[in-house]
Amino acid sequence: MPALFYSPATGGDVLYVAYPSSSPVTASVQKGDVVAIYAGNEIVGINVFRASSHFALEGEGLIPLPSQALQDSLNALLAEASLPALTFPSSGYRVYEVKKVEEHPLDEKKSILTLSDGNKEAVTSTRYTLAPGDRVVALQSGHARRNGTFFTSSVIRNIPQDVEICSEADLGLGEESKAAYRSTKEIGSDFFA
Repeated sequence: MPALFYSPATGGDVLYVAYPSSSPVTASVQKGDVVAIYAGNEIVGINVFRASSHFALEGEGLIPLPSQALQDSLNALLAEASLPALTFPSSGYRVYEVKKVEEHPLDEKKSILTLSDGNKEAVTSTRYTLAPGDRVVALQSGHARRNGTFFTSSVIRNIPQDVEICSEADLGLGEESKAAYRSTKEIGSDFFA
């Protein structure tokens, strides 16, 4: 799932479209203000220069769930550059309920959580102190973090890491990173919708 970033203070007036790829860049092709970045035949990034002249952009950094107007404007530019349209069906930040908390057998500072979004369960380990019934926001596999990296589900120390629990800082709501953010939104909802 591609992600959008806009940070004029550090990256200039450029809208960055990042993809979850670690393949080395082999080429770039520019058409107007749009530069497509390739690894072989695969697009691994897109830069849109003079972004503020094409879009009404607010905020700093990750744009977790682009507005329909931004998506439409971006896709019109991509079409002019003969690039495929992009869709952003969700931010990847979903509200879960903690169903079960277990001791981690290999790390005394962590616990193992079983979470539910109302339809599906997910397992992860975390250093945050949580209890059954807590509502948390977790990042799903294939989606971008605020720092520009992508979370990918894995197994660490024999424990599945299906999702990643988010703090206030992870969500861009403040600086606090020592506690999981407790949400009041509906279980299963997209936190940024």
